Amino acid sequence: MLTRMTTQINSELKSKIEYIAKLEGKSAGKLVGELFEEYVRNKYIDYYIDDLWNRIGENLLKSDFNPDEVVRIVHEVRELR
Repeated sequence: MLTRMTTQINSELKSKIEYIAKLEGKSAGKLVGELFEEYVRNKYIDYYIDDLWNRIGENLLKSDFNPDEVVRIVHEVRELR
């Protein structure tokens, strides 16, 4: 769920953000949101780990694997190390 956040920045920084966003084909809001996500991910490792587990879980739910196959695949991958 998206929510709105209001912040104040100087006009020079705003112009730079808008320019970079345009180069990347994004809105300034989308770019700033991505920057916040990256900051939080880098700053707070526990958030990153939780997010990683959530993404792994979502990908597993989308796949056709059953729990037994997941255990087997984990063992196979560990043997490759």
